[in-house]
Amino acid sequence: MGQWQKKFVAGGFAGYEHNIFLSPGTLLRDGDQLTRQDLLTSGFYEGVSFKGDFENKFKEGRWKFGFATSIANFHTNPDADRFTLSLKSSYRKRYAKGKYFEIAPEFSRRSQQGINESDGVLRTTFSYTKFYLPLHLDYYLGNKTWFKTETAYTFKAYDQNDLGEKVSYHSAKTGLNFSKKWDKNEAINKLTFSGGIEYRYYTDLELEDEDDEDIEEEDEEDDFVARPNNPIAFIAEERQWFFYTMGLDYNVKNDRTNFDYTLGLYFVGRGDSEKRFGYRELSPALSMRYSKKKLSVTASLKYGMRKFSTLTVGDNDQLLTYNYLRGSVRFNVALPKNKAWYIKGNLVNRTANNNNINSLAFRGYLNNSIETGISIRF
Repeated sequence: MGQWQKKFVAGGFAGYEHNIFLSPGTLLRDGDQLTRQDLLTSGFYEGVSFKGDFENKFKEGRWKFGFATSIANFHTNPDADRFTLSLKSSYRKRYAKGKYFEIAPEFSRRSQQGINESDGVLRTTFSYTKFYLPLHLDYYLGNKTWFKTETAYTFKAYDQNDLGEKVSYHSAKTGLNFSKKWDKNEAINKLTFSGGIEYRYYTDLELEDEDDEDIEEEDEEDDFVARPNNPIAFIAEERQWFFYTMGLDYNVKNDRTNFDYTLGLYFVGRGDSEKRFGYRELSPALSMRYSKKKLSVTASLKYGMRKFSTLTVGDNDQLLTYNYLRGSVRFNVALPKNKAWYIKGNLVNRTANNNNINSLAFRGYLNNSIETGISIRF
């Protein structure tokens, strides 16, 4: 057995986030039209982060453990304060020539006030607890060619919101990945195809309406769920969603110029047992990375076109469509004594053909942020 290698990184950061809770820019309520100032929550924040990684390499394999946590405090909007925690581990072993086995469970927790009003189907909170258990079987086929498989189980539970709603799901997923590398024009080229399917079983819980006298007692036994340490009864609703994904990536890495980029094309399809909220989404994407001496720059841009299969908007029964523009950029500068300074920005802009200003759901929104900070490795 080898020695455990340990790496720790502590950091402090500050930034500004626009439209934290993903609200649309207009809303009509009780005959009054609300302004962006009334709807959007934005503000400056500062915080700290800490993470650690442990690795033990041994013959034919290795162990990995890691954790990461951060706290962000918003000055003028305490409801937006954010706490995140993630724990992960990985055991990987070569059990035969060119054949590898890996199991890598993960646990994550996010705590932040507010309801995601942009999704009118589930109305989930921004706070959740998640457990993810993937199993990987990787095969090296020779000549820089890999075939990888993944089978995974996920449980995710969103916190109960102020309206008494609570959402959780179990999922089973399987996927594959095929990649091939080759040298061309003093650069390493890589082509990757991936695909997968996922089944999710949702449980939505809503508070019992005490004024509803039409529900018979015999139905209550089946439809209501008692929660531990909570005397309130909930109406249980079940959803079954199916996801289908495919992706194609072309990556070029040039060590001489310290520059690499990836062109990608991705497809996501969702079907549901209610046949109401299914959609198809196609997304081209571009990402790049450049490094020179103490400076590194990473950037990405992705444009998604989502069209729902049966969900309509407007008087003309037009199918609901979204267009997503997602972008990010990060500059990282190495400083003396294992320190680094960074500045990064993120953008998500969703446009929708839903012009119903009487509702927050299924609308477009704009969210962006800028952040800077210093990290220390030890």
